[in-house]
Amino acid sequence: MACGFSVLECLHYRRAPEADRSLFNNLVNDPRLDRAGIMLVMESWMPPINETLELLKDLRSAVGEQIPLFVGLVGQGSDHHAIYQPAPMERKIWHRKLDTLADPYLSLLDIGTEEKDAT
Repeated sequence: MACGFSVLECLHYRRAPEADRSLFNNLVNDPRLDRAGIMLVMESWMPPINETLELLKDLRSAVGEQIPLFVGLVGQGSDHHAIYQPAPMERKIWHRKLDTLADPYLSLLDIGTEEKDAT
């Protein structure tokens, strides 16, 4: 399913405090956010741990309350040839965890384009 997004820039999250602060500080002053959102691409089979939820909270604090945030899930087995849809149970787990943030501008998206064979 096409969502109609255009990628303006790809930034890599490093899980290093200084790098993260720099990334978030740059986002605060980015004028493109007035008419854009942010998507985090996550592996659906890796359940959202507290560190992931804290990242989303920090990102929300950095960009403001109404900038759209998207978590795009890719399914297990995705590679440079195919991006698989997440399994229904994986999506349900992510949805349940993200709902705890009570963020009306946070959306969960499946970005896989193919269903993985059950074999």
